[in-house]
Amino acid sequence: MVNAVSAAKGSPTQTTDTNPTAEENAGFWSLEGLRTAQKDDPDISYIMNLMESSTEKPKFESVSSQSEDVRVLWGLWPRLRIWNGILQRRFESLDGTSVAWQVILPKNMKKEFLTVIHGGMTGGHLARMRTAASIQARAYWPTTWSTDLDALSKRMSSLCAVLQGLRNQKNHAYRHR
Repeated sequence: MVNAVSAAKGSPTQTTDTNPTAEENAGFWSLEGLRTAQKDDPDISYIMNLMESSTEKPKFESVSSQSEDVRVLWGLWPRLRIWNGILQRRFESLDGTSVAWQVILPKNMKKEFLTVIHGGMTGGHLARMRTAASIQARAYWPTTWSTDLDALSKRMSSLCAVLQGLRNQKNHAYRHR
């Protein structure tokens, strides 16, 4: 899944995920699956249709009655592009030293994407700041980004605490054999 998002942003490297659930969802998390999910997302597809019909930013009246997500994406118009059929946003670091093209993530992909990113590519659970940086390197969605990350952090912090407790018990038992 993250590989499809990385590939969509033009990453030269791709790895194969052998996780059985990833194999079951391979079509969903492929580049084609990402394209389809964006086309099926009403807000993303609305913006993509506008971009495909004209390179000039449309007047606000054309989006004023649309959802908040559409209006936010419309506001980002100069930083958006469609690359290989996938809508992306140009993200520049605060110091201006790096630029990343983030995939505009459809609503139906956010929860699983956040869970995978939080787990880290190596399985180590990342703290909030590193999770946020990892997300920013790959994807963007309007209006609820920070709220979604906070909700994930709250959900995962209790799970991480339980796992850490189990790990500590195991290490304690091993040392006292």
